[in-house]
Amino acid sequence: MTIKNRKLQDNGYGPSINEDDSSKLGLEDYRPIDPVPSSKASVKPGPVEHGTPLMPYIPKPSPPPISTIDGLP
Repeated sequence: MTIKNRKLQDNGYGPSINEDDSSKLGLEDYRPIDPVPSSKASVKPGPVEHGTPLMPYIPKPSPPPISTIDGLP
């Protein structure tokens, strides 16, 4: 059985090789930045409010009591 090598697809976001000096990098050498979603759940700048838990502890209800059947515990 022969395994063929697969070539990786070029996504076009690698460093540009056309320049003579590799120390000069431009913004086109990096991946584009995804915009921040505009939702109320996004992190907003400002002071941290202490005393308010992010995920409050909500206890689960206790199971129903075990009833005795025919006098068995």
